[in-house]
Amino acid sequence: MNDRESAPLRHSSARPALIAIVVICVLPALIAWLLVVGIPAWRPAQLVVHGELYTPPRPLPAIAANLPGGRELRVPGDGNPWLLALVVNGACAAPCVAALEALRRAQLATGKHTLRLQRVLLQAPDAPPAARALLEPQPPAAATRLPPAAWSAIAPLLRTDTAGAPAATVMVIDPGGRAVVRYPPEFPFTGFVDDLKRLLGVASGGRG
Repeated sequence: MNDRESAPLRHSSARPALIAIVVICVLPALIAWLLVVGIPAWRPAQLVVHGELYTPPRPLPAIAANLPGGRELRVPGDGNPWLLALVVNGACAAPCVAALEALRRAQLATGKHTLRLQRVLLQAPDAPPAARALLEPQPPAAATRLPPAAWSAIAPLLRTDTAGAPAATVMVIDPGGRAVVRYPPEFPFTGFVDDLKRLLGVASGGRG
């Protein structure tokens, strides 16, 4: 067989490998898109079993928060992590401090997903700023007092107290700046971590 006759065979044998490479590269992004903005019915209810899913996920206003050391977190933005946001309508008192610590431990408990997560404290516009010492334990948390317009957009997505006022809420926010699921600040720790692992596993293409 000469080179001219063998060329089509080489092209034919390379095609399956090329298709496989394309599928491997595209599939994780496609699954993540379906998860957060795609077909609502496609999302399995079993994915998040300890929180309340936003169906569909709710786009949030732009957020800029400060990290210890002077760095700034902007959402949405290129290469953003998933956010574990604690949203409070006032000062970060004892229950808020406990929730921030629980989120820190939950972030670490996700293992290989730890660096894909970022804790952030979001406060009402007139709240006193959180003490820096609350944010420094590793991995550090970001914090900001939301502008009035941003607070007005986020407040309806929060849990409410017995008087109907916005109550402290833990939100999981995807890298595109969409609220995906919410929890009470006293979330069930093991269940919360399991939910995060499933959510991040599916968003990364089912790699767990």
